[in-house]
Amino acid sequence: MVNQHKRNEFIEVYRQGVANWQLKGNLVRETQSLSSLLMNYLAIAVEKYDDNDGAKAWLITQEALPTLERYIQAMQLLVAKVDSGEVPASTIAGNYPHLVFTLLAWALGEFALGERFSGIASRSDVLELSTPFWQEFSRAVDTLVSGHQYTVGNLAIKGQEEYWRTYLKLIEVATNGQELSTAVAAIDDAFARRNLDKTIKDDAHEIEGSGGHPVHWDFRRDGLLNYIQGKHEDSKKCQRLC
Repeated sequence: MVNQHKRNEFIEVYRQGVANWQLKGNLVRETQSLSSLLMNYLAIAVEKYDDNDGAKAWLITQEALPTLERYIQAMQLLVAKVDSGEVPASTIAGNYPHLVFTLLAWALGEFALGERFSGIASRSDVLELSTPFWQEFSRAVDTLVSGHQYTVGNLAIKGQEEYWRTYLKLIEVATNGQELSTAVAAIDDAFARRNLDKTIKDDAHEIEGSGGHPVHWDFRRDGLLNYIQGKHEDSKKCQRLC
């Protein structure tokens, strides 16, 4: 478990790393440093705050938004290098971090920015490096973004996926025009249980929560709810004006 003093030291190291690798023109290492920098910001936010407003305010003071913007721009340059054959697809990895940053952007109210991350998460070469559960999570997010109806797939749930599956159910009821409160209550229950689960040993970024390292802010829940509400408001506006 990393304490916040050490976490702040990591943040300074990765800030310097971003500048260093950009100066050297090493795009792969620059994106890796940006990703690690953002994960450390998020690790502090989920531990320090218990609601979206508090976490958002703090993340804004840390310049998380311009860092997210810089990261997606660098990632899209890296994707272009993958598409041209200059670097392998493994440099953009599996889709877990891209989905994290999708929901972080949405928690911060940046819906279009989150959609750019979700687009990377759903690339076929990225999905190939992802587990079946996170492949399904990308499918759910893509369906939410496109405005189509989503139904949770027939998944063989393993370990922590028991807790994450509740977010898929939220997307299902939202995209099918159903009432959200039961799905949100299930998410809150799963989040509370997860943070008591001492069998979890692989919360590598310490952003998800466990019995050994509890967190307070559910960025996935709030990111999804922000986006769902935003989509609903856009739909109502279109009905009035379109």
